Amino acid sequence: VKNREGKTFFLESDNSGFTLLEILIAISIIILMTGLVMTNYHSSQKELALQRAAYKFSQDVRRAAEMAMAAKQISGSFPDGYGLYLDQSWGSYYKLYADENGDERYNGSDTELETIYLEHGIIIKNANPAVFSVNFRPPAPIVKLKDGGGGNKDWVEVTFSLESDPSKTKVIRINGIGMVEIQ
Repeated sequence: VKNREGKTFFLESDNSGFTLLEILIAISIIILMTGLVMTNYHSSQKELALQRAAYKFSQDVRRAAEMAMAAKQISGSFPDGYGLYLDQSWGSYYKLYADENGDERYNGSDTELETIYLEHGIIIKNANPAVFSVNFRPPAPIVKLKDGGGGNKDWVEVTFSLESDPSKTKVIRINGIGMVEIQ
């Protein structure tokens, strides 16, 4: 290149591009960050499923109470109550029932309205007592909590957990007035 005075000189190379090493390092960082984000996304999805299961159970308790207040007819007659029945050994479901015989708990003569399955990957880790009924008797509704043998309870509790990580849990507790608490 010549300047105005006619002298010839050479410009130094600018080297403004990226080296192969710099590109490889940038790609490695992007891959590492993507892997971390995807791992956290998957575990947070499982925890959200656990939270949804706890809220769904609580909503189903409310649904049984609402059915009792509305005096919903089943097969042409009005049952003596509605409730939820849970057996810890089932592991992944519980039942909504109509109390046909008025004993304020689920048994073979009651009408099973629905079997409610937990989301995939969620299990019933524990129940206290292991088998229980939450029964709502119209019209108020009057709440009755009973163990599997028909004994009255002041409260019942169920623990849901992730099948893949049993340390991740949600505890749902129902007291004698039908109030549901999620911990």
